[in-house]
Amino acid sequence: MKRLLVVLLMMSWAAACFAQENNATKPQEPAVYKFEFTAYELQNAKRTNVRNYSMMLKEDTRGEVRTGNRIPVQAKEGFQYMDVGLFITSKFTERNGTALLSVLFEMSSLVAPDAGPDTHLSTPVVRTFRQDAYALLIPGKPLVVASIDDVGSPRTVQLEVTATKMK
Repeated sequence: MKRLLVVLLMMSWAAACFAQENNATKPQEPAVYKFEFTAYELQNAKRTNVRNYSMMLKEDTRGEVRTGNRIPVQAKEGFQYMDVGLFITSKFTERNGTALLSVLFEMSSLVAPDAGPDTHLSTPVVRTFRQDAYALLIPGKPLVVASIDDVGSPRTVQLEVTATKMK
């Protein structure tokens, strides 16, 4: 009887060790999130020019959204092209049910140059907003991750992100 008990205890101990070893070697699948970005301008406390973008990202994989135009600009010899529009690049890691998001937000546009004696009408003025940020996102809750004041006007550009865990 004692031998049977010892054998059963040894078998259960071996099974427990084997189960722990299997759990330790099993790789964890990377999380997948959907990120919804809303870029907008604030002027007199009102949202204007609202634009929405989204991307699906696998953990530790970089994604980007790029939209805009390539504008020809006269150079000494011919033309050069300049990208104007919106650019968002991001990457995340999951920590305790939240997403730590790294995001680069850049938005540029052409504006009319100020009138003056040295102003050439063919020379565009490029207005650029850019912010590199980190944010801890709770799934389902929107968070403003970038807020940039326009130095030439009373408006503010903001980027809001909402994360949704997909897998």
